[in-house]
Parts: sequence; C-alpha cells; structure tokens
Amino acid sequence: LSGRKKKPLSNNAWNTYLKKYSAIFGFLVERGYIADNPFSKIRRKPKEDKRRKVVPAEYRRMILDYLTDHNPNYILVLLLIYNSLIRPKEIEYIRIEDVDLKNSWIHIPADNAKTHKERYAPLTAQICDILNGMSLRSYPPSYFLIGTNYLPSKTKAYHGKYKKDFLEIKRKLRLPEEIQLYSFKDTGISDMFAAGLDALTIMHAADHHDLSVTTRYACQADKDMIRRVREHAPALVLEN
Repeated sequence: LSGRKKKPLSNNAWNTYLKKYSAIFGFLVERGYIADNPFSKIRRKPKEDKRRKVVPAEYRRMILDYLTDHNPNYILVLLLIYNSLIRPKEIEYIRIEDVDLKNSWIHIPADNAKTHKERYAPLTAQICDILNGMSLRSYPPSYFLIGTNYLPSKTKAYHGKYKKDFLEIKRKLRLPEEIQLYSFKDTGISDMFAAGLDALTIMHAADHHDLSVTTRYACQADKDMIRRVREHAPALVLEN
C-alpha cells in the first residue's frame, strides 16, 4: 500500500521461517488436522555468511564522540554488548535486581536468554563505574535497567528501540551497512581473542552453544597471522 518495495528475505531468514512453519504444520499432521505438510517439500537455501563485520577503531571513535554529545546514556548499551557480550534483546529485560556490582556481573535468567540458559555476564570496571553513577539503589529493584529513555524505568524499552536508534546513529554518521548494532558483540569477541583470552572462556561469556561458533572469530582477530606464519613456519624438509 505504501508503494515501497519489500526487502527480499536472506537465505538465513528463509531457512528460519521454513523451519518454523514446517514444525507448525508437522504438528497439525501429527494431530490429524491435515493430511500433508506443504513445507516439507520446500528446500532449504544455502547458509549465508553474516553480512555484519567488526567495527573498526575509527568508527568506534566516531560513534562514541557522537553519543557523548547527543545521547551519552546509549553508551552503556554498547558497552554491555561489546564487553559483557549481552545480546540487545537480552538487555531489554535486565532489571536492577539482576545487577550485582559487588561480584561484577549481571544475571541473565534462562527465560530472558536467547539460548534459554541461565548465565552471569561479566562487568568491566568501566561498566561498573557507569552503573555506580546511576544511583541504582534509588530505584525499585524490579525496575528495568535501561528503559525507553535509557534510564531505569518501570517499563522496558519497546521492542527494537536499541536497534532503531543505532540505525539513526548510522544515518547521521554515514556508516556502511555492514556496521550494525550486533557488530559490537562480534567486535568484542574478536578483541578478546586478540587480547589472548582462551576460546572456552569467550564461548561461555558469549553464550554460544558450540565452540565452533566462537572460534569463527579467531581468524578475524589475528591480523598478524600471515606475517608470523611466513617468518616462523618450519620447512617441509629440514636441511642437514
């Protein structure tokens, strides 16, 4: 009706919808409501690589400088994604009572986690300083940590607000399409590898279901790999 063309589904989105509707119609077949599952004959599409990429240092500086002037409270969202590796959707549901500054963690209940697994997300000293400055004890423990105005609130931010506001930041700064809000989690993982953290620790912090998911980021982090291999790789046949 608006005359705007709909954005075509990516292969990954296609496969997600196909799995979802196939399961629904499979249930209907199992219960005898219908005779056939029309989605069982539709083929999955090849899995695509992620379109987003890590955020280069110069873009990070641009974003932080912009937020410092226009929306400093949004910086906490980026830090929770980058350092604590909490997903944007999970941040929406964090309540003040989930924050433990004494132990430097945020409790992510299983019901709020994408993987439906309870975990404790680590907090850096920088994040703890920000949270201490928010006077959290002056709010009821049941309040959401980051509401619609990026302050503690009785009601949580509406669905997709963090992403929508980041799109506006991208528009203002003319950042490339590949730089997305979730890119900060990818960047955090890559930077943790570069800092020398082991893959198992990063896997648990990132709430990945499998180590292979985590180690995909290792090659992105090791930018000096080609030089070191060239200079130090052993010869196939050693000289006498």
